[in-house]
Amino acid sequence: MVDYIEIHVYTDGASRKNPGPSAIGVVFLDAKGNFIAEHKECVGITTNNRAEYIAIIRALELGTEYCRDKVNIFSDSELVVNQLNGTYAIKIKELRDLFKRIKSNEQFYQEVVYNWVSKKNKNIIKADKLCNQALDGEYTK
Repeated sequence: MVDYIEIHVYTDGASRKNPGPSAIGVVFLDAKGNFIAEHKECVGITTNNRAEYIAIIRALELGTEYCRDKVNIFSDSELVVNQLNGTYAIKIKELRDLFKRIKSNEQFYQEVVYNWVSKKNKNIIKADKLCNQALDGEYTK
């Protein structure tokens, strides 16, 4: 169902304790801000930074269903966005490995842009809510 020339994807990763039970939330919108889809899942015991990376990996994997042209990724993780844009160095090996997975997934698109947004952004709030729904469902049984 690849229909869109450009999509906006809001991602969040959450960890209860750090490291601890973690989950991701992803919200897919078209370029005009119309809802396309959302995704939530638990990603095991990890750190919040790893969960943020995993959310972007998953967004790029799932996004191919909607678009193969331009993807604008939005995250409230200044660290991850700046690492993906090459502004910050990546000192932790596991994060370098996740970075490489993201860069590999970029090949499925014509263009991928990483943007930092505030935690107060309504779509980041929605992605965060998806994380918590996943964690509440998985870890409160």
